[in-house]
Amino acid sequence: MEERADTLLASMTDYITTTTDISDNRQLIEKVFSDSYFLEFLQRTEPHHDTISGPQVEFPIAILHKSLSNNLGVNSTQIVRLSLYTIIKQNRNHPEIKMEHYTRILYDIIQYGEVIREKRSHYQHHMLFFYPFIEGGEEKIIKATIKITKDEDKRIYLQSLHFVDLQRFQAERKRGLIVRHTIITSRPKCAPFLDFIDV
Repeated sequence: MEERADTLLASMTDYITTTTDISDNRQLIEKVFSDSYFLEFLQRTEPHHDTISGPQVEFPIAILHKSLSNNLGVNSTQIVRLSLYTIIKQNRNHPEIKMEHYTRILYDIIQYGEVIREKRSHYQHHMLFFYPFIEGGEEKIIKATIKITKDEDKRIYLQSLHFVDLQRFQAERKRGLIVRHTIITSRPKCAPFLDFIDV
């Protein structure tokens, strides 16, 4: 599993360095999301302490727009990683987040969601993504938090993925700095400033 994750990471790194316009990278990301090793990885609830699938496994799951990585103070990479440690924590703490929320929605969250930069000093390495969508006829807001490491490598990681209510979203808006608004598609009466996308 670790070898496969490294191969996908190398492929994504090569794509960024050799492609002039990386804005339309859905096909590349979907290649990761359909990979059998990645799908197995998403279901992990316990660490396997061995040399093949230990806690060091990290899959590339998104490519940040250059303006967003620059906003975070990262010039060395645009790749967002998902670690085994985080997916185990996610599966324990947020069982409501299913595999399809990664494979079907995560790309749109990063590409099109509203982006808020934390102003609080102890969260200065974090960036929040909010994506309103319709699931089973119900309007939902999903929040993805990414963070950069404090070491010289400054890697970017997905830290959490979970649902929030409208009040929490409004509070985050007031507390942070809006870097990018959600792409407009429709405006339901219940939340006229939100853009719910039917997936």
